[in-house]
Amino acid sequence: TFFRFPSRTTRDYFIRCKSRFLQRPKLLSNTRMLFSRAITVFALALAVSAQELVSNDILKQVMSVYPRLGPIEAAKFATALMAKLEEDIKNPEPGRVPDPFPFPCEIYGPSDPPPTSVHQLRPADIKVVGAIGDSITAGFGAKANILLNIFAVLTEYRGVSWSIGGDEDASTVTTLPNLLRRYNPNLIGYSIKTGKADSDNARLNVAVSGAIAQDTTNEANELIAKIKADPAIDFENDWKLVTLFIGGNNLCDHCNDDIVHNADAYEADVRATLTTLKQGLPRTFVNLVLNIDVTRLEPVGGFICGILHSFECPCGTSSNATLRAETSELAQEYNRRLNAIATDPTVNDLDTFTVVAQPFLVNTVPPLNSKGKVDTSYFSPDCFHFSEKAHFAAAEALWNSMVEPVGEKRLDWTLDEPMECPPVGGVFFTNQNSKNLKK
Repeated sequence: TFFRFPSRTTRDYFIRCKSRFLQRPKLLSNTRMLFSRAITVFALALAVSAQELVSNDILKQVMSVYPRLGPIEAAKFATALMAKLEEDIKNPEPGRVPDPFPFPCEIYGPSDPPPTSVHQLRPADIKVVGAIGDSITAGFGAKANILLNIFAVLTEYRGVSWSIGGDEDASTVTTLPNLLRRYNPNLIGYSIKTGKADSDNARLNVAVSGAIAQDTTNEANELIAKIKADPAIDFENDWKLVTLFIGGNNLCDHCNDDIVHNADAYEADVRATLTTLKQGLPRTFVNLVLNIDVTRLEPVGGFICGILHSFECPCGTSSNATLRAETSELAQEYNRRLNAIATDPTVNDLDTFTVVAQPFLVNTVPPLNSKGKVDTSYFSPDCFHFSEKAHFAAAEALWNSMVEPVGEKRLDWTLDEPMECPPVGGVFFTNQNSKNLKK
C-alpha cells in the first residue's frame, strides 16, 4: 500500500486501515497490539511514508530537541512516539499523577546581619535562583504522561522543573525553589508554566533542550545578562543559587563524535562555564549535579521504547553490550572530572563563590513497580525524559544532598526516601564548612 499510493492518500489509508483493524472486536488485544507494532515498524522502514505521517510543526520541534536528527530520522522518531502514546492511552501506568513530598522542616529566618561568606548561607539568605542545563532542566515532556498527546511530549514544562520550577507552591509542586520559598517567599528567578528558554516564563531558567556541555558557557552568559537586567535584583549583594546539570546528551552521542564528547573536552567545557560564573556573578553558590548513567535507561519500557531510545540515546541504549559498557565508563569518568572540579582550590578560592558537587544521581536506578519492572510513571512517554513525578523526586534528592556534608552525601535516590532538614540556623554545606560543621 505504501508503494502504491501517493502522499496524502498513503497517510489517510494508513490511519484508516490501522484504526479499523484495531476496532475489530473479535481480535485478541495482544494480536491488535502486535499488528499496531508491526505497522509502526513498516512506517519507520519507509522514510518517505514516515515523513508524510508527521506534521511540519512536530518535525521542527523534534529536530530542535534532537539536533543530530535529520527530517527523515525525526519523522521516524515522531511516528514511533505516536505509537507509544497510543499504547499508553490504552494501558496507562498507575501512579502517573504525583503527590508532593511532605516538608517536615522547621522554618527559620535569614542571617542577621546578612552573610558575607558563601560558606555561611542559610536557606532564607538565598534571594535569586537560576539554572543551566538541557531538556531535563527545561522540563521537557514533564506532564506528557498525564496529558498523553504528542504536543505535550514536546512541550517544556519549566514550572515543574526539579531545580528551578516555581509553579504553585511546595504543598502541590515539589521543586527546589518551592522548598526555598518556604524560607524566603520573595525568592526571584524560578521558571513558571511552559515555554522555551527565551520565553518570559523561563525567567532565570536558561536551559536549552538538546544542549551539551559545549553550550553551557553561552547559557551562563545569558544568565548573567538576565540577572544584571532585572531591576528587582541587587546584582552585587543578593546571594544567588545556580544549579548546573549537563552531560546526558554528550553521553548519548559520544560514540558518534568522540572529539566533542570525550572526557577532556567535557571537563574543559564545564570549567569554562564555571569560570564565566565565577568572574561574572558575585555572591553565588553553584550546585554541580553529577550525571546519571544513561545506560540504565536501556530496560525502560518495551518494544517501542527501544525504537525511541535508538534516536534519543543511541550510545547509551545500544543493543551492543560493549558500547553500553564504554558509555557507562565515560559517565563515571565525567563524574570523576566533576568531583575534581568541585574540589579544585582554584575554583573555590573566593569567599563569595563556591561549587559543590551533588552526587545523588550517580548510582540512582529507575524505580520498579509492583510487577518488578521499571516504573514508567517516572518517565515521559518518550521513555527518556523525567515525568513530573521524577522531577518531584529529583528536587527532594537535590535538597537532601544540599543539607548533607561533603563526604557524606548519598550517591543515589531511592523510593520512600525521607526529606532531610537542616538544624534551625543551619547552613548549606560546602567543601570548606563541611570540615567544621556537623549536620
